[in-house]
Amino acid sequence: AGSEGADRRQGCGLRAALRPAARLRSGLHAGPRCGGRAHAPCGWNECAHHAAGGPDRADPVRRADGPHDGPDQGANGRHLDRRLRVCARSPSAGGACGPGRRRPAHGSCQGRDALTRGSASAIRGRPLVEALEGALPATRRRRPPWIPPFLGPVPDLEPAELRTLGLVSLALYFEQYDFSMLTSAWAHITASLGIPESQFGTDLMMIRLGALPALGIAAFADRIGRRRLFLVSLVASSVGTLLTAFSRTPFQFVALQMATRAFMTAGTAVAFVILTEEVPAQHRGWAIGMLGALGSCGIGFGAALFAAVDVLPFGWRTLYGVGVIPLLLLPRFRRGVRETARFERMEAARRGEGALPARRRGTSLTAALATAVHLAREHPRRLAIVAGVAFLSTAGAVSVFQFTSFFTRTVHGWAPWQYSVMVFVGGGIGIIGNIVAGRMGDRFGRRLIGAVTMGAFPVFAAVFYNGPGWSLAPSWIAFVFCVSASNTVQRAFASELFPTAKRGTASGVNALCETLGAASGLGLLALGTQAPGNVARMTTLLSLSLVASGLLVVLLPETRQRELEAISGA
Repeated sequence: AGSEGADRRQGCGLRAALRPAARLRSGLHAGPRCGGRAHAPCGWNECAHHAAGGPDRADPVRRADGPHDGPDQGANGRHLDRRLRVCARSPSAGGACGPGRRRPAHGSCQGRDALTRGSASAIRGRPLVEALEGALPATRRRRPPWIPPFLGPVPDLEPAELRTLGLVSLALYFEQYDFSMLTSAWAHITASLGIPESQFGTDLMMIRLGALPALGIAAFADRIGRRRLFLVSLVASSVGTLLTAFSRTPFQFVALQMATRAFMTAGTAVAFVILTEEVPAQHRGWAIGMLGALGSCGIGFGAALFAAVDVLPFGWRTLYGVGVIPLLLLPRFRRGVRETARFERMEAARRGEGALPARRRGTSLTAALATAVHLAREHPRRLAIVAGVAFLSTAGAVSVFQFTSFFTRTVHGWAPWQYSVMVFVGGGIGIIGNIVAGRMGDRFGRRLIGAVTMGAFPVFAAVFYNGPGWSLAPSWIAFVFCVSASNTVQRAFASELFPTAKRGTASGVNALCETLGAASGLGLLALGTQAPGNVARMTTLLSLSLVASGLLVVLLPETRQRELEAISGA
């Protein structure tokens, strides 16, 4: 009878530990570790071994996939859903996890499943990983409705990780919408404000240069936190987009767009940092690609609205007025976007060393830029290559994309709705390059995928600007695919290669080099298109810069499926 009772208690403990993750997540706790393994409450702290009131009753667990999550796991522990670690100690042993009160025996569990009697005896003495292999069927979470089916399957991520992906993607969605307006509605903007064609390149270059302060803004993410800076950037960019709709002169339009670009670029950089730090290593490339793909859907949304630009009240001004939506959704962003676990651990270490908390720490621009100087001294080679890739790839891509609407309307006589259909339908195919690059990068390596897609981009750009009319849509889809894939690789490297204390700054440096590359590309394009009809020749030549960026990518260390601490050496 005594042996049967012990078997029953052990079987109940094993069954409770193996509940599907979807039912367990509300009961997980992160308390002190037993032999290097944190505990899931056995039946919500019913086991004497994990008694109520013991040290396991802590705040809900936040995933900590740092370097301590591997070697100290022990032979009898295993990860369940990347958050749960099960203690293999028998519940009857008692007390090994720390002080606690014993609970009554598990009489209510009698006969609940096959693990309660004979199975417990068979399991005793074997490692938990072997004993429980296949004990319960694998469970997959429901696909989020905001991920379109055409973007492919979704990995089995935690709900909190998917929620973070959804919210930062929504913010990036409207940022990309604003970016697309400058391309789609440029002809209407210039006609309304009286901007001559000879000034196109200069004004566009100035707007792109408006993102230069993004380095200083993004660097604050390493001081005050990723969440706070993300929300500030979201509000500032939304207000700037709304005010652009009320521009009356070319100077007002350019000045407002410059200020808006600074916060949009910083917000985008921090969004990729948040996702990089929160998603497990084996799915990090997919998440970065999905963020890029969902954000790019904002371009399709802009194209759909642009199709009605001639009938909308106030024309292009109404399109910019839509940018107020993120400001209206600010309460949802504040509730849903949390600080990353890695930054919180870094903050805890800083406080342990006597540093001020993030909310009270100085936020001077000089201190933020000093972090960029330290980053350059500690990782000169990596930073130089990342900067070169960002500069060269953006210089060529922006030059090719900027005049697609203008080229199709003036050279091929397309109506606005025809361009919108190409962007909306063809872009939906092209942005799959983000997902392909993310998944393939996680499997085969980011360097290979980046080199191939960057090298193929100039071929399709040349066909678009120099081929027949029927080749416009296919070649446009192809070079959108290539630039989407290359952007995923580039941004993954920018956020993965550097330590947590300087990751925001590194993403800001990447954004700064993208800005300089875009401005340089547009400046060269302006110089080369003074004479009519030179747009096709200059865009084709500038697209070759992506070949050089592809060669630089292969010089970076591979990051696929590696923990961030192992990559950065921190």
